[in-house]
Amino acid sequence: MKNNFSLVILVIGSLFLWFHYTFIVSPQNQQNQPNQTNQSYYHNENLVHTESEQSLTIGGWIPAWASQGGFSVFEKNIQLFDNISPVWYEVLPDGNLKETKPVNSREIVKLARQNKIKVVPSIAMFDHEIFTQILQNETNLDRHIKTIVQTVVDNQYDGIDIDYESTKLSDKEKYFEFLERLSSKLKSEEKILAVSVLAKWGDDVRYSYLPQTRQVQDWSRIAQYADEIRIMTYDYTPASALYPGPIAPIDWVEEVVDYALTKTEANKFVLGIHLYSYERWVEVPNPSLDKGFDHPSLQFKNSFRENSTSQTQARSYTFDIVEQLLEQNQGQIEEYQGEKIFRYRKVNPVTGVLENRILVYIDSQGVSDRLELAKQKGLKGVVFWQLSGSDGILSKLDT
Repeated sequence: MKNNFSLVILVIGSLFLWFHYTFIVSPQNQQNQPNQTNQSYYHNENLVHTESEQSLTIGGWIPAWASQGGFSVFEKNIQLFDNISPVWYEVLPDGNLKETKPVNSREIVKLARQNKIKVVPSIAMFDHEIFTQILQNETNLDRHIKTIVQTVVDNQYDGIDIDYESTKLSDKEKYFEFLERLSSKLKSEEKILAVSVLAKWGDDVRYSYLPQTRQVQDWSRIAQYADEIRIMTYDYTPASALYPGPIAPIDWVEEVVDYALTKTEANKFVLGIHLYSYERWVEVPNPSLDKGFDHPSLQFKNSFRENSTSQTQARSYTFDIVEQLLEQNQGQIEEYQGEKIFRYRKVNPVTGVLENRILVYIDSQGVSDRLELAKQKGLKGVVFWQLSGSDGILSKLDT
């Protein structure tokens, strides 16, 4: 009897140990093991990063001046988008908003809502003097915040995008007071606050363009109030540059993202991706003096530090125009940092003068590379500037 009792105890004990190590210890060990197939992508050990890759939200800006073309591309590629940001508002000195809606604004909103796509319009401002008049006057500031919230609520928008691209350093604290108060009001209405910011890639970098605005735009502080921070990761070589150069070289884009990840978690950031191109040219009125692409003004500059400012703005084309130029002209194409460089010769149809031209553009592969970078870094999403004329890129994306 004692032997049978001991045997029963032994069997029960064995079953307990089997249950413990099979159903309790083993799952815990699995949870503590690093994920070997889905690791985060980062180079700097100081970066804030996520261990799991998340799907990207995809958005696009549609400026009022390109609304018909933007709507067409939006409609053709509707399956891509999670949100849309038509640029329909500007800022007045007293804090009120100036509406710039195009004739097809209702069509855009209707299409978005039918497809459960969030509508987050942009307010654009480029004048720091106007912003100062608002920030430094309590009546104007109150009016500005109230008007923004009322505009979002009355139009049943899902949120608002604050695209204020020029701010004095002396207005920094008032700027954050504005964001804090606006964020609080929008949250109470369950609305989204997006803040678009200029690209930065270091705290000690000497920025030649809008340095005060970049100092004001402290991303770690903006993250306290914004639901998403949209980084305008383009115009590394601006339209005002003297020499042709990359618009958004992908190594630089990654440098900007890595800097962002030192400021707050990755899922706060949305990567801005350009869909436009820049072209610089030299006229050849006398063929005997033609220097071709050896002309000093046509020397491609990899770094913005090697460039300077021109009195003439580069031409800017949408991708549908780029496609026409590629089809109609012979030339040489090379790739640099996820963008294409097209060197070709063409008689200007307006002036009748021969021109040597260098066109820098992005195609679907370049956009795909940036989408992949955003995924690998764990960002919240991407947003395209701007949609008009870009069907030849977006229709080829595999997201």
